[in-house]
Amino acid sequence: MPILRRLFALLALAPVWGLSCGPSLSALGAKGVKDLECPEQSIEWVALDKTVVTFRATGCGREAFYHEVCTSGGACDYENVLTGLRGRASFAMGCPGSELDLHYLDGLSYGVSGCEKRLIFAYDCRAGAGCTWRQEVASDR
Repeated sequence: MPILRRLFALLALAPVWGLSCGPSLSALGAKGVKDLECPEQSIEWVALDKTVVTFRATGCGREAFYHEVCTSGGACDYENVLTGLRGRASFAMGCPGSELDLHYLDGLSYGVSGCEKRLIFAYDCRAGAGCTWRQEVASDR
């Protein structure tokens, strides 16, 4: 179970990073297997921030971008937020989501191309405002 070993290694660092509770990383591993339709041993996980609330998973030619989402009652889970990116980009570009290609750039940024347009979005979390994809740079090439 390589994926679980990697996730549990990150969990072991949680106290160092100030993370004391939150959603189960083993549940996140199961979501990755389901969402990517890929065996656990074929999925590569990268923590995208030091608070262990954002992960990128790749495997079997697919990718997912998970972020910790908590309710006002304190229950937390990981959500694949690439679906929200595709919807936001589709609207901004006037292009069907099925015609968009998502390209991981770095950190919390993705490039989106389709219908002869390109945009860059960053996953932005602001205190009290929640998290969303925000358009960074536009190019009509």
